[in-house]
Amino acid sequence: MRRRGKQAVWALIILLVFSMAAEGFPSAVYGEQLRAIASTGGIIPPDASGTPASVTESVYEELGSPVITDWEDFRGSFGKHTHALALEAEDIVIDGAVDEWSRYAEIRLPEAAGQVLVEGWGGPADVSASVYLAYDQSYFYWAAKVKDNVHVPVSDSTMWRGDSIQFAFSPGGSYGPEYAINYMDGQAHVWQFSEGGAPAGEEVITAAASRTGQETSFEVRMPWSAISTGIPENGELPFTLLFNDNDGAGRRGWLEWTPGIGKAKSPADHAVVHLVPSAAPWSFWVEGPREINVNTTVSYSVYAVNTTSEPHNLHLSSSLPGVEVDFTLPAGSAAGWSLPFTTADPGEQLLKFTLAQQGSIAGKRQELKVTAVLDPAEIEAMLDSVNAQLPGLEQLLLQCEAQGLSTDYERIDYTVIKDFIGYGKEDIVQGRLGRAQYVAAELETLLTGSMQQLEGYLDGSLTPQSAPRYVSGRPEISGYSFFGDTIVRSTGVTEERPIFFTGYGHFNQVKRDIPKLQDLGANVIQIELGPRDVILDKQDFVNRYTVNRSGAVSATAAITEGISHSGNHSLKIANASPRQSNVFINVAQTIAVEPETTYEFKVWVKGDNARNVWFPGGTGWKQRQPLPGGTYDWTEVTFEYTTAKGEVSYPLVILSENTGTVWVDDLSVVKAGSMVNLIQNPGFEDLGGYSPDKEYVVSTRNIQSELLPALQRAEDYDVAVNLLISPHYFPDWVLAKWPELKVENNGSIKFSLFEPMAQSIIEDYLRALIPAIKDYDSLQSLTLTNESVYTANKDAYAMPAWHEYLEGIYNGDIGQLNGVYQTAYSSFTGVPMPENITASPASYDYVLFNQDYFASWHEWMAGIIHELAPELPVQAKIMGDPRGSLSWGVDIERFSEFSQINGNDNWNYINEGPKGFMEELSFYDLQASFKEAPVFNSEHHLIADGDKMYTPEQAKHVRSVLWQSAIHGRGGSAIWVWERTYNETASTEGSILHRPDVIAQAGRTNLDLNRLSGQVTAFQNEQPQAAILYSTASGVFSGEYSAVSLRAYEALSYSGYKAGYVSEKQVDNGGLDTYKLLIVPNASRVNPETLTGIRQFMEQGGRVLLIGSHALELTPHGAPLSAADRSYVFTHADKISATDWTAGQIRDFLLPVLMAVNPGQLLLLDPADNAPVYNVEWRTVEYGGQTLVNVVNYGPEPVEVKAVRSGVTANGFMDLITDQSSAGQTIELQPLTPYLFSLGM
Repeated sequence: MRRRGKQAVWALIILLVFSMAAEGFPSAVYGEQLRAIASTGGIIPPDASGTPASVTESVYEELGSPVITDWEDFRGSFGKHTHALALEAEDIVIDGAVDEWSRYAEIRLPEAAGQVLVEGWGGPADVSASVYLAYDQSYFYWAAKVKDNVHVPVSDSTMWRGDSIQFAFSPGGSYGPEYAINYMDGQAHVWQFSEGGAPAGEEVITAAASRTGQETSFEVRMPWSAISTGIPENGELPFTLLFNDNDGAGRRGWLEWTPGIGKAKSPADHAVVHLVPSAAPWSFWVEGPREINVNTTVSYSVYAVNTTSEPHNLHLSSSLPGVEVDFTLPAGSAAGWSLPFTTADPGEQLLKFTLAQQGSIAGKRQELKVTAVLDPAEIEAMLDSVNAQLPGLEQLLLQCEAQGLSTDYERIDYTVIKDFIGYGKEDIVQGRLGRAQYVAAELETLLTGSMQQLEGYLDGSLTPQSAPRYVSGRPEISGYSFFGDTIVRSTGVTEERPIFFTGYGHFNQVKRDIPKLQDLGANVIQIELGPRDVILDKQDFVNRYTVNRSGAVSATAAITEGISHSGNHSLKIANASPRQSNVFINVAQTIAVEPETTYEFKVWVKGDNARNVWFPGGTGWKQRQPLPGGTYDWTEVTFEYTTAKGEVSYPLVILSENTGTVWVDDLSVVKAGSMVNLIQNPGFEDLGGYSPDKEYVVSTRNIQSELLPALQRAEDYDVAVNLLISPHYFPDWVLAKWPELKVENNGSIKFSLFEPMAQSIIEDYLRALIPAIKDYDSLQSLTLTNESVYTANKDAYAMPAWHEYLEGIYNGDIGQLNGVYQTAYSSFTGVPMPENITASPASYDYVLFNQDYFASWHEWMAGIIHELAPELPVQAKIMGDPRGSLSWGVDIERFSEFSQINGNDNWNYINEGPKGFMEELSFYDLQASFKEAPVFNSEHHLIADGDKMYTPEQAKHVRSVLWQSAIHGRGGSAIWVWERTYNETASTEGSILHRPDVIAQAGRTNLDLNRLSGQVTAFQNEQPQAAILYSTASGVFSGEYSAVSLRAYEALSYSGYKAGYVSEKQVDNGGLDTYKLLIVPNASRVNPETLTGIRQFMEQGGRVLLIGSHALELTPHGAPLSAADRSYVFTHADKISATDWTAGQIRDFLLPVLMAVNPGQLLLLDPADNAPVYNVEWRTVEYGGQTLVNVVNYGPEPVEVKAVRSGVTANGFMDLITDQSSAGQTIELQPLTPYLFSLGM
């Protein structure tokens, strides 16, 4: 899970640093008017369907003269702006030295407190940077100088965790590609996180880096093909970057130019780089807020820059009144205006600006879409209006339910509205007016829609839909589905059937909201517990009490055996510190009391040279009854106290502030007239897991007090629970006490997996946890690890296992290893683990070892769990990135073998467009290909952390993701994250619990999936006819393998085919037998058995598509594969020699092959040209004698299609989701709208 954020105090410190260190950040000298820099905060894009309001009634003050600044002064100010210039490149050499960049635009960071997201940032020497930009017709260039006092890089897919630069583009408004670069092992390393629409990747990027002292320099040259399909036609490149900082204890955070990478992957927040040809006379742009409040003055800044040696006479105009001016822009200078703007009109407004040569009609144009938000009182009135109508909606619900009419879907809307009226008002109070207005508008829509539906049910004009709901009980796993008991609320009908789980995680709010989740359409949660909650420090552990120290006191407090007033135990407090101010030890327990009530306090004590010990304390420790001093046997001490008005809790304290020893037993606090002792564990007989035989305490207190009540509440309200057992929540005190256990792993697990003490702690934790929870009907499954990552090369304890592993694969012959590695090691014990994953045999061996090491540890935990609870399903939350898994120690196939559920942490954000669907869904299909089991995404990221885009499209996106992921094998999701916040730096900023329409759509989609669970399960069970070869070795040795594999997946998906995967291990075991087509996506290194299996597959009639001329060329260790087998395969296969074909090009090549494999395949065609549509995924199955077609249009615009199979065109489309039919041979598919058609053909 992602727990990001920084303490509020750091914001103040950062502001102070900027105030005191102003000399380190030279500001532009262009006067006070240009100091009003536009906000780089989140943008709330307007509704795309809205029409801009008239601007003629808006107030726009008279335009004054521009402030002129010398270019050399302005050149270094771009860190303050959301736009920058890239001049045409001259004589740039990519060598890691940045001395030739002095003439180019410079982005200095940080220039504002909001750009610093580093916890505890210590000023420019801690981390700061300068960035330079340039371009030509073939390349985009950039360079950076990074000042960082501690350099700690991390390799490969976890590069972002260490000192590195992440940089991203968003051509066309879709996010990506995204890359990262770092300096490690004396060179630059580039990693690609997101492909976007770029046909090429990091393999075509040239980069160099160097480090001198505390400064690291980077130079990067990127072909335009690594960014998009070509150079931007409008000369504007959406781009931003950030600088990650790691000082040795993990990622501290980052500096960013603009938002759009570190939290939300948001193109709307990216800066704009203007490409300036050498011959261009000038450039200009406009900056300012995209969301404003009505009747509030804001400033927009207009800039014009002339980098030439000639002055230019220019004319600035705008669609707004008062902006019409001629001016001269001197040579080598910048001009700027700060323009106040106020509007009384709510809604979207289009601000237009044009700059042209004087006397010329043509010029350059800039437009800003601005949304003006209503006045707070008007928004509150909207919410009050909804609230006033809520009882009417409730009455309609009750009337329908009294008549046995289903209100499943409308009950969701009612529950959302009821909660969000308060949330919306809270947004107003917190100044989030844009979000509050969005909430109010969406609540109005939900209210109106639900009332219309319910009235239609009552008058008979509409027929309600009812959905079977999960009933508490652990579901069975059958194939790709969960099966369990369900009930239909409106009829009471029960049935065992496939169940889809959709709900939320992961912290306290979701536990509090368990009672309302079913009414929201949700039926599962993920919650967590970790070893730190169970494994406690033996020092100062007294069950049910807290031990507190002050002033470096030398004292102990512990339960002792053999000395007691009654029973076998007592509390012993031994103090060796002489009395002095604020030096003491105490043992305390807070009890609930009633106001103005008398209580009697009693305690039995025994002393040995005891001095200055007292009880019972109370608020402010005002009640101090001394215990006897000196040496004495058991003596009872009493005290009476009457609570004050309003006093409801009492901190009972036994405090020692001088030398001596006391034993305490049989504590009691009794209300006058009662016999009930309010003290928990009064005689210290409940040891709470304390044992003299262990170095720590195994306490079930948190299990009993926190976890079990949540499980019981979930069981009572028919909500399933996936419990994340979080071994990464390892006790900090253990690592401090036994530092040999600590490992600087790239992931969140910071202890040595197989070190005996660490294993003992994890095992004791499991043996305390599992018996306590295993019999709860609500407990659906366990998740073993969170965002599973381990790098054994950081673990010294793993080194002997590494050497043993190498001896095994090289048959004990070090000469054989040296021959493969081209090294001269004298023994296996001298072979280190590689620090980074490179295209080398040593890295390949390490990847396999690391995966085996990590999987073995998971298998060990799963074995303990299944010893204690044999029927309890387990999974691991592995991240949905096959390429990243190579460096994370995750063998996806091996993980599936010890899991009963295919667990993951996957994501799909709206700004990623169709590519986001391909990346997410391909991982589900990969997991499902390795194991026939449900996929459970227990941290489903549908809205990016920090996302401030509040539009109806978000709800459509979430609905499409949940629906499509189920079609692709997902049986469960816990959506990240069910929490609210007003901290803009928190990872919960912008989460689903701020979005009423999204919650409603998530619930409705879950009901739809369960209503149609038989049909959806049929798609999950469909046997794919085409498979993509999954090869670990090819992933290590070829940077293009993963990209080509994903493009092949996209080509199949947009051809109407379910894509499967087949691993080399599966090929060796006959796994190709069920397929008709195999795609080999530039898999250059495979095992000999794989090539043999592919040939046999072809000899038996299978068809193969090879992509890449080097496919199937070498073994993982570099030996040539069988020439005869390879020749046979290449002779008989379909072939694409290039590896840079787009997914669309691959599909065009593949379509005839697919039609030959399956002539009866149904196609969705564009009626205009009879070509298969693109960015539309469709799949076909036969179910109950009907042809079902599942379709979603991932693109931004409606698409008209017709369905054709074997020359026959479908006539009429019946959508089972909406129960609505459409006549005719064509239908228009709306964007991000799931359809499940039943076709009579």
